[in-house]
Amino acid sequence: MPNLTELTLRGENFQKEFFITLNAKASTLQVQTLILEDVKCPTSASSHHLAEALCSMPNLTELTLRGENFQKEFFITLNAKASTLQVQTLILEDVKCPTSASSHHLAEALCSMPNLTELTLRGENFQKEFFITLNAKASTLQVQTLILEDVKCPTSASSHHLAEALCSMPNLTELTLRRENFQKEFFITLNAKVHTLSLKGLKCLSSPSSHHLADALCYMPNLSKLILRGEDFQEEFFTTMNAKASTLQDLSALVDAVYAPIIDGRQAVFFSHPRFGKYSSDLSEEKDDVSDEDKDEEEDKEDNVSDKEDDLSKQHNGSVHPSRSHSRIKCCSIV
Repeated sequence: MPNLTELTLRGENFQKEFFITLNAKASTLQVQTLILEDVKCPTSASSHHLAEALCSMPNLTELTLRGENFQKEFFITLNAKASTLQVQTLILEDVKCPTSASSHHLAEALCSMPNLTELTLRGENFQKEFFITLNAKASTLQVQTLILEDVKCPTSASSHHLAEALCSMPNLTELTLRRENFQKEFFITLNAKVHTLSLKGLKCLSSPSSHHLADALCYMPNLSKLILRGEDFQEEFFTTMNAKASTLQDLSALVDAVYAPIIDGRQAVFFSHPRFGKYSSDLSEEKDDVSDEDKDEEEDKEDNVSDKEDDLSKQHNGSVHPSRSHSRIKCCSIV
């Protein structure tokens, strides 16, 4: 099929001959996007052939592995051949490694993929060996955008390893944390190591946050976009965020007038000012467009913020509070 660019394989009915032939012909496939969902290989050799086939597809750039049926031979071969994989975007959803060694091989494989820039880890099936290896090899990971959704670390040590791994990824600039499975050790370690992060964008969706997360946010040296969504942020988060708000560059003069009411009210307030950069008034994750009505509203808010800044400047003899020169929050939404 010369025009086949998207392929989904789903179910347990594929026979061993299918995988043998797929492996033999993989180099001729034009597939760019491949989804493997609950695919069960009938033999160990079939698992080997499937992994080899993935690594032989010359145009494969987006890969989704979903389900609990992948056997240990699949992960062994994937690790061995990972350096030849062309995948740029990888989604691992509810993937269950059958053995501790398989978890090790999976993490090593991720760190050996030369073109992997977008990675999504989703589900509660990752074992402690996965996080240990991910931490040990994180400095070799090429990932720039990482989504952690419903990721449940099996032990406190695993939470520590995951946070350390994030802070060791040299190219990571966009991070999304979703759901409520992150343990306190994750945030404690993230806070302790946050100065090594190069994040420019962070989303925390319904995260059980504490003062450790708030502390970490205020000291991410390159953070320029922050989105907080959900109703599960605890009182300590808002208290600490308020106390540390003066460390957010260029926003310190607005802390008393604008920032504290945002936190106390637990509502989204958006503003724009030439000095502080443009702030979006759109609440959705997907859309960045702002309607004319919203633009008019932003202009009104800009005037109000400008007046408040002028008042604050007068109170402080025309100057603003000192702030950390490397903290650059440009967009903040708490919804």
